[in-house]
Amino acid sequence: MKNRILLLVACLSACTAASAQLHSTTTSNDTTHNVVEKLKTIVPRSFSQKKAAVEIDGIAYSLNAKKQTATVVARAEGYADSLVVPNKVTSDSVTYYVEEIAQAAFKGSSELTSVTLPSSITKIGAEAFSDCASLVSVTLPKTLETLPNALFADCPSLTAVTLPTRLKKCGTAIFRACTSLEEITLPQGMATIPSNTFYDCAKLQRVTIPNSVKKIDNGAFANCHALQSITIPPSVKTIGNNAFRSCAVLDSIILPNAAQDLGSGAFQGCSNLRTIKLPAGLKEIPSDFLADCPELTAITLPNSLKSIGSGAFRGCAGLTEITIPVSVKNIGSNAFDACASLQRVEVRSATPPSISASTFSKFTQKEGTLVIKSTAENAFLLDKQWKKFLNTEFF
Repeated sequence: MKNRILLLVACLSACTAASAQLHSTTTSNDTTHNVVEKLKTIVPRSFSQKKAAVEIDGIAYSLNAKKQTATVVARAEGYADSLVVPNKVTSDSVTYYVEEIAQAAFKGSSELTSVTLPSSITKIGAEAFSDCASLVSVTLPKTLETLPNALFADCPSLTAVTLPTRLKKCGTAIFRACTSLEEITLPQGMATIPSNTFYDCAKLQRVTIPNSVKKIDNGAFANCHALQSITIPPSVKTIGNNAFRSCAVLDSIILPNAAQDLGSGAFQGCSNLRTIKLPAGLKEIPSDFLADCPELTAITLPNSLKSIGSGAFRGCAGLTEITIPVSVKNIGSNAFDACASLQRVEVRSATPPSISASTFSKFTQKEGTLVIKSTAENAFLLDKQWKKFLNTEFF
């Protein structure tokens, strides 16, 4: 208040000085222009357009007088209990329409349990509800088309959120570490499930992915320990790095043929994964793709495959045999290392694929059997790495 009074006094003094100057001189219009410009520097434009934050019925707002809009902002003491945000508020006999939720507006409100937002909301800032330990449910406007980064991140009590039907785009990590969230339906129209969207959602069991989704980004479902099955629609073309890493109870997966861009470690550490169907036409299995999947006992590699990345099947202790298609030219280091049960490796090509000293474990080389074409025997015997297999059969 003291600052406002000082500002008004300064403005009045400037006006008085300007008036005296205008009455005591007969100079040109340039002098008048200079005085006006001086006044502009003393009285900021925003002074008449924006008001300081006010609190109305327990909710803090930033008001914009020119636009007659209100933005919900943070309170020093946070928010508590169930909160219903109105679509408009009145201050000093002026009506303001509530259109925005500021960045981190409710962040850290440990006693806030539920929030209902009005249909007038058009924008929500990043982390608006993050770190709200007791938040159970949030009702969002159906008309929202975008949601910001980390919107509900670290809300361990959150169990129910209905996403807007018009939603097209989400920021990253919006549900990160929502450890009580059990199911969610993504609306038709979403094109990407962004990185870390459901990272560390330990109780997430059911997710409905619409046919509009083309990309599942890095870490989107990583550490979802309760996710037993998921249907990936045929529209998906990209599955990012670590997208399903450490989904401990995921037991089977079918990848659509469109999914030709697969990220490293996408299913690494899925300790209960027993079956996976790779896309037809796939050219590369990336590094660590199925590493540390001990329950995987068999897999069919597509005939289009050209490369198997380093560590791709490392630690697949239950894998007993593998057939390498004729199209494969390169198999990376440690690709089949620590595959304690791998005893049969069949290579369909007459030309030995390039491998390193660590591609296969010593167990497989000493105890397993290499199966090759009879006409390819010399080529494999002359290869520095393939000749380490002690047992050979022919087809």
